[in-house]
Amino acid sequence: MAAGAVGIGSALGAPVLGALADRRGQRPVLVFAAVFNTFAVIALILAACSATAPHTLQSR
Repeated sequence: MAAGAVGIGSALGAPVLGALADRRGQRPVLVFAAVFNTFAVIALILAACSATAPHTLQSR
């Protein structure tokens, strides 16, 4: 599911980021995309950890 979300996000986000890069410049758009991607990965990790935590506690 996460891989599908990444693919859809890339397919929908790439044209938008490209248009923004044409208007605002490449560097600010890439910095924004990198910061957003960092927060998205952290959120994905936290969601995965919280989803698996109850299962690991029950198995003990």
